[in-house]
Amino acid sequence: EDTKLKISNESRFWWQGFENGLTCAKRAFLFLICFVYTQLTGLVRSLWKCFTAFQFSLESISELSNLEENNESYEESEPPFLRCKKLYFRDSMSRKLHWSEQMCTKKISKKPKEICAKSKSMQGKDIILNDEMKNNISFSIKSIEAKIAASNTVMQILKTEKCRQLESLDQVLRQYTGRGKPFKGSASGTFKTGFSGICSIDSLINLLRSSEIKSSENHELCSHTKRCPLCIVRSSIFRIEKNKDNKSYVKIPEIQNNLDIFLGKEYCGSCYKPLKNESEPKSHSCPLMKPADIALKDVLDNFLKQENLTQHFVMNLTCQGCLQSISPFSEGYFKVEKNRNEKSSELSFRIDDMLQSIKRHHWENFPKCKNSRFNMEKMPNNFLIMMEPKTVTEFESKLSFGTKEYKYAAQVNFNTGILCNHFSTTAFSADGTYIEYTGKECKKLEVPEVSKSVLMLYVQQNTELPAKEFLYNA
Repeated sequence: EDTKLKISNESRFWWQGFENGLTCAKRAFLFLICFVYTQLTGLVRSLWKCFTAFQFSLESISELSNLEENNESYEESEPPFLRCKKLYFRDSMSRKLHWSEQMCTKKISKKPKEICAKSKSMQGKDIILNDEMKNNISFSIKSIEAKIAASNTVMQILKTEKCRQLESLDQVLRQYTGRGKPFKGSASGTFKTGFSGICSIDSLINLLRSSEIKSSENHELCSHTKRCPLCIVRSSIFRIEKNKDNKSYVKIPEIQNNLDIFLGKEYCGSCYKPLKNESEPKSHSCPLMKPADIALKDVLDNFLKQENLTQHFVMNLTCQGCLQSISPFSEGYFKVEKNRNEKSSELSFRIDDMLQSIKRHHWENFPKCKNSRFNMEKMPNNFLIMMEPKTVTEFESKLSFGTKEYKYAAQVNFNTGILCNHFSTTAFSADGTYIEYTGKECKKLEVPEVSKSVLMLYVQQNTELPAKEFLYNA
């Protein structure tokens, strides 16, 4: 019995081993079948691709041979720029030119053609034109008309693109608004800041303290009933500079009583928000925090629209070839764009890029002026440049335009805050230091933070207060 049990156990053990080996063999066989199937399908697909490519190459060779046989008749029937099936262009300019020519040629081909007419000197003689001459003349006329129409189309496209570019830059600059930052004010003996309660106006007034407006001795003090913008701003600057109180800020009633110089004719009397038209006050609602957010660009544009002010800031660019003004900045200040690819940038580079862009745009509109030079005429003593924050990252104390040199005078900074944003002004003082005017406070700085700047002022020479008193009585 013991020997029978041992034999049965051994047979069971061997039988289980045989079953396990059989299952492994089945799995290996299935894996082999799958591997062979995938390899065969890949081989079949690659062979099919090769066959289709070979068939396509044969068809293209046959088409090319047919084109070579019919080359002469084909050239007479169609212009050369309509032959290609696949088009590759070097730049957008060539692409626009090609499609404009093609569209204009299609329109011209639909019109009835009058090829030739008799002149008075040839009335007695008949002019006979064969088909070849007629085709050549009609094709030449089509080509000339198509090129003229295409150039006009492309110039119109470029003009609208440049206008959109400047309009988009203006929209970006209008997004930087400020409400102000509450300050208690501190005692100060020498430096004073002008304060009207609207930070965008206060920052502009503090900026103009470094301009030549305060030294305009050739313009006498007008009567206060005339509400002369130049006299009002100059009087407010005198009031700030001549003040001897212990407070660090000086209230400027000239500005507070003539806010329309900076805000326009229509504005809210409660929050001071400029209104676009007369019907807007009905739908206008004041914000909870007053005054409202006001854009520095709108304040500056309204200020430079006033009489006797634009001439102090406008720079005119003139082409020597056509003697036309090519400056797109009629507001009275220069604008520069931010270069997204550069981590650090200087203001002189940004100005040069904008000037090159203006030149290219003029050359594209007037190809005859491509070799002509450009003059900077009527260069003002005050050179204003507006930009986005972080457009300029490196401070430059001087700017050169030919033989003329401009020195850094002041800048308006855009500062972000938790509750509201606000503007501040950094100016170069007479003692060689930099002073920052913020709300009711002023403090010294070692170097201006140009990365925060949205408006910069460079002057040809440092201006001082004139000997005359151009000050209104408070």
